[in-house]
Amino acid sequence: MRHLPDKQLTYWASVRFVRSGLWDERELLEAMGAEVVRFLPPAMDSVIYLVADLTLKGKRAELNPLGRKTRLNEYSRYCFGFEVLLLLACWSHYRVPIACVVLDPDKKAEQNNHFRRLLRGVCLPTWVKQVVVVADAGFAATKTFLQLEKLGFGYVFVTARTRKFEDGKSLRDFVQHLPKSNYRRIKTLKADGRRRDYWIYECRKSLHGIGDVTIILSKQRRRNSPKKTKIIVTNLEGVSIEDTINLRATLGS
Repeated sequence: MRHLPDKQLTYWASVRFVRSGLWDERELLEAMGAEVVRFLPPAMDSVIYLVADLTLKGKRAELNPLGRKTRLNEYSRYCFGFEVLLLLACWSHYRVPIACVVLDPDKKAEQNNHFRRLLRGVCLPTWVKQVVVVADAGFAATKTFLQLEKLGFGYVFVTARTRKFEDGKSLRDFVQHLPKSNYRRIKTLKADGRRRDYWIYECRKSLHGIGDVTIILSKQRRRNSPKKTKIIVTNLEGVSIEDTINLRATLGS
């Protein structure tokens, strides 16, 4: 294609190039995301948040090998589609997708393998001094925590209650038998600025395979059952519990 120094491609021409099918979609998104992140104004605190998000692309064909029957949570209806892993770069009021991959339902642990690969290959702008990774329990594998420690990244993860402490006791028993009187009420703000209160309990514990982390038990009502309690683990230091809950509520996938 000829170089046009004094002209720019129109929007419709750019869209036709993207939709032509001659591109590697994953590399195209990563290149475009890196350029957008580099172009936008930096964060005041020089902190960037990498958020892992699983989204469902609608039905295309039942015989497609990457399609599968699933549902978003235990209260949703079953649907058929593709599961796509997105990695988002967030700071200030910006939320930019910088990488994506379609998951193969027949491959075990592919979600976490791709997530770790995307974290290793992420291209950060020069103004970044701290990286914080935010993700749900589906990404809270021990290998992921070890990689984040090696990369020097902070993290705020929801973790499964099957994980155990160093002494062999499980998080499930810890949450089940913790008295309600140990929880305290805090105020958080939703993305639209509205107030939302949580009942939380925090402590510093050592988890098997991870090490010393801050554990936060969070629920929306004091009388909610242990099943409705979220378990959040973080290695951030010097950050208040309120700010951590606000971060999880605002950026959580």
